[in-house]
This record gives sequence, structure tokens and C-alpha cells, in this order.
Amino acid sequence: MGIASAVQSAAQFLAYFCVIGLNTLVISELAVDKSRARSLMLTAAATVGIFSLVLSVVVGIGLQSLSSAIREGVHGPVGLLVFVLLGALTTILLVLDDACIGLLRGDLQLSRNAVFAVSKLALLPL
Repeated sequence: MGIASAVQSAAQFLAYFCVIGLNTLVISELAVDKSRARSLMLTAAATVGIFSLVLSVVVGIGLQSLSSAIREGVHGPVGLLVFVLLGALTTILLVLDDACIGLLRGDLQLSRNAVFAVSKLALLPL
């Protein structure tokens, strides 16, 4: 449980870095012009997703080599893949959450976060 929590925390920390300010840009642009919402959201999500994938691979390999505490959690291709996907999906969802705020649809953000929280609790025994 401790190693899994450390891996999740590392992926979340990386995700906040990988947002590269696009969450603020999305909020401000959607507040001004909602007609380009789909294009702006897809572009921002794709940009941070690709950036996060690349950086997550680099950080995951670095954690395998340098960190004795987290090495077990990212050991092997499966552990690295889980870390990379966790980091990339968290980054994309952070940007999309802020897009919901920019669109004045906080209810969507609340619903997604509630489903995600319940899903994490349901998967905890695994």
C-alpha cells in the first residue's frame, strides 16, 4: 500500500507540472469565447497529454534507476506503463476539469470527480 501511494503521489506531482499553464489559458479563453470550446479543449488535452507521456517515461525510468523507495512500484514494463498512464491521464483530466470551469459547467467537474473517487475506493482491494 505504501509503494502504490508513493507512485500515485509521484504521478500526480508530475501531472501538475505537465499542465504547463494550459489550464489557466483554457479557463480564460473559454470564458471569453465558447464557440471554439471543442477545438480548444482537444488541442490543450492533446498537447499536455503528449508532453506528459514523454516526461512520464523519462521520470519513470529515472525512478527505476535512482529511487530505492519507489523502484518496486515502477519496476518492469508493466509498472512503468501504469506510472506513465496514471501521469498522462491525470494531466489530461486536470486540463479538462478547468475547461468545465471555463464553460461554467462545474457540475460536470463534480460528477467526474465523484465517479473517480468512488472508482478508486472500489479498486482499492485489488
